[in-house]
Amino acid sequence: MHRIFKKVEEGLVIKLDQQQLVAAVTGIILVGVLTFLVGVLVGRMLWGAAAAVREPTPGMRVVAPAEKIVAEPAATEEKTPPPVDMTFYEGSSDTEPAPVEEPEEVKPAPVKIVEKAPEKKIAPKEMAPKPKAPPPTPKTAAKAPSQSAGAYTVQLNSFKERALAERMVKALSGAGVSAMVNHAKVDGGSWYRVQSGSFDTKEKAEKYKRDLAKKGIQGYVTGR
Repeated sequence: MHRIFKKVEEGLVIKLDQQQLVAAVTGIILVGVLTFLVGVLVGRMLWGAAAAVREPTPGMRVVAPAEKIVAEPAATEEKTPPPVDMTFYEGSSDTEPAPVEEPEEVKPAPVKIVEKAPEKKIAPKEMAPKPKAPPPTPKTAAKAPSQSAGAYTVQLNSFKERALAERMVKALSGAGVSAMVNHAKVDGGSWYRVQSGSFDTKEKAEKYKRDLAKKGIQGYVTGR
């Protein structure tokens, strides 16, 4: 150590040979290079972390409104109540294929003289059973003219099998709609028509048809 450090009267003097001087300079350079590299690495890490935080934000803003827009029409569709569909019965495909023949029955309907004639014929028939039958019989007789008095009705469906027609009548009665089954022959074939209501004028029948449509029950006005 006395070769490197030598005490003098004024202070401490450091003496290095050529090899020690080169080693000291090299160490200082290495320390400077390492400090620079560490600073660069730390700067890249901080910059990458900041970029990673900023990149996902615009993506989230685009996805959120898209989900809301898709969800809104679904909510509106759930609010609309489905109408009552009366075509779920078996044999609905066997509906009467001749709707064109219905206007033939409607043509004589405008003649009011023909409508009044059957009403007068029904009256004497009602008067005859009154003295013979007990009090309940006049009540049933009073219901009969109410069903057959009108010349117009609303037909809801027609089937080739009577069981299907009666099944639809029961379903309609459960929904608060009174209906009946009327048998008709079309082109030599038997059809069982499900009809509701009995009206003197076509305007009343059309109004009743619109009331049924509000309940989801479709039909058309025809002559009895």
